[in-house]
Amino acid sequence: MKKLYAILLTPLMLLASCDSDVSSSNQMTSTNSTDTNYQYHLIAPKGAPGLSYYSFLEKENYTVEISSPSNVIAAFSSSDYDAIIFDLTKGANFIKQGKKYKLARLVTSSNAYLVSIGNKPADDEVSNEDKIVSFGTNSLFTGLLKKVHNLDEVIEVSDVATAYQVASSGLYEGEKVDYVVLSEPYVSQLIDNNPTSRYLKEDISQSYYEYSKQLGLNGGEGYKLFPQAGLFISENLENNQGAVTSFLQDFDKNLNDLANNDAKEAIACLERLNDYDIQANFNMSLELIKEVLNQETNPLNLANAMGFTSTSFDINGFIEEAGIEGITPIPSSAFSKYSNLK
Repeated sequence: MKKLYAILLTPLMLLASCDSDVSSSNQMTSTNSTDTNYQYHLIAPKGAPGLSYYSFLEKENYTVEISSPSNVIAAFSSSDYDAIIFDLTKGANFIKQGKKYKLARLVTSSNAYLVSIGNKPADDEVSNEDKIVSFGTNSLFTGLLKKVHNLDEVIEVSDVATAYQVASSGLYEGEKVDYVVLSEPYVSQLIDNNPTSRYLKEDISQSYYEYSKQLGLNGGEGYKLFPQAGLFISENLENNQGAVTSFLQDFDKNLNDLANNDAKEAIACLERLNDYDIQANFNMSLELIKEVLNQETNPLNLANAMGFTSTSFDINGFIEEAGIEGITPIPSSAFSKYSNLK
């Protein structure tokens, strides 16, 4: 059995197959669709997007790393990885700088929410008078929030786990904050732990949809989602037709299950991984994953609350019309020939 490496690269032995039989609208076809001898090495940051690797966790020819954002960034400079999941616009910037990966899929979208700490009235308008904390560096969703509310400044911390700590304490560098931007499953976890003092102020995707529609963007339809995590594949994998086709077929099945099938296959798979530390690898327990991915049990009552995306999307059309400072269109050379994006 092949070794599986987690964030500390501790070998874990897993017991049962987690192949999904869910069909996908993005499924690729090829006369050479499998390569059982290819040894795949995948990496993703801790958090929701990495769940899209779930069916690979027990395949003998796959090594899956769920690691820190800094380690994932370093992976772009390495030739050791076949596929990387990371922030789509930041990953595209790495490609522009010469990193030898190609954008193949949009993995998650629209998973960013403004949470109130409870210091302002529920009907209070978000404004420059508020102290708001988001996460990442020049994150797309932070830029969208600033556009919608005409904000001059939003503080950004390094990652969503740090933003969650701010939301839990209500403090940033010892000072009170009013709102914090979080993604799922952190929103549900926060509300579960603080049911009387923390609440959803705004779904950034919904507010930007209304804003963009009012401006007549996307042909007057507005944008119902915004891109977040992307899948990047190595040139080595790109050039192996059998290996890349096999991988993307299974990856698309995973996305379709997570986005459209209430994650039934993913949850069943994770339940079988008795020796796999889900909490340590994904920064969330299996019970929290079940709660958030079930529309009837997550506090926001949202279907597909983590924003998995199994459809194609016009990335550059969105970027050009959104006009977020520091985020520019992606050159055609950065897209995989197997990409369903443009």
